[in-house]
Amino acid sequence: MSVRNIQGTVLDITGVPIAGAVVTCDLAVSEAITASGEVVPGELNTLTNASGVWTFSVYANADLTPSGTSYV
Repeated sequence: MSVRNIQGTVLDITGVPIAGAVVTCDLAVSEAITASGEVVPGELNTLTNASGVWTFSVYANADLTPSGTSYV
């Protein structure tokens, strides 16, 4: 089972980082189950840091049931 760290940066239209922006990571299903039986919620939320950077730790799609589950 693999947990992946993903990150990105939120910028305004002029390229300036936005601190405190809400970023949402959604599964294509309401919830999924890992190979070890852990229930993964369908939605995760976080805030950007002072540099506009957000991070999530998510399970690899191949480790989730139902098969074909993906993040959007």
